[in-house]
Amino acid sequence: MSYLSLANVALSYGSGASLTPALVDINLELGQGDICALLGPSGVGKSTLVGILSGSLRHYSGSVLLGGRPLDSRSMQIALVPQHYGLLGWKTIEENIHLPQMLGRRSLGRTDLDLIVESLGLGPLMGRYPHELSGGQRQRVALARAFGMQPDLLLLDEAFSALDIVTASRSRELFLELWRRYPCTTMLITHNPAEAAALASEALILAGSPGRIKQRLQAPSEAVLRQYLNEAYADAMD
Repeated sequence: MSYLSLANVALSYGSGASLTPALVDINLELGQGDICALLGPSGVGKSTLVGILSGSLRHYSGSVLLGGRPLDSRSMQIALVPQHYGLLGWKTIEENIHLPQMLGRRSLGRTDLDLIVESLGLGPLMGRYPHELSGGQRQRVALARAFGMQPDLLLLDEAFSALDIVTASRSRELFLELWRRYPCTTMLITHNPAEAAALASEALILAGSPGRIKQRLQAPSEAVLRQYLNEAYADAMD
């Protein structure tokens, strides 16, 4: 049964003679708890699609439903972990993790939040500030805050790309451990076929200008993803 549904979604920037289509004909259905990877060359609309799903871009046409209702970031829990983690530098790690609660949003109970903090090894860091942490530590804080929100939809926008290979691999393992404990529908935006194959149950390849879905793959291998992604990059160079 579809949980996240996009039907004929399109978005353009500008107006009049300077109108530039960014996305067209985006049709997608994901079940509750699915992890879907979104891949494609730069400029094909991945960030635009993230903006639509996060609620920051609303001037699109078509339909976006979450749980059978029109997408509304004000009443739904949509957690976004961007490439540089989105932590508030003037708040402690504890305050960053508990920010949804402080804003009156839905959140896991204290016991579950403490369990997440412990499982991510963040306990000794709770009184520090983001600038005092390594990239891997900041990434774990962002994951703790996101899962603590009990999100209806989780968006990972290049969330592992700023980390070194070893740290990124461990962070992906920790993400999957949390996701298995607190499953949520997830859209993973990445340039990394190995990452997509390791984390996602299906993948979308965006290509073209304006961007559109060129391939939808179930349980794709890294090799298959790399093949289709190379084709998308080759098309972008033509």
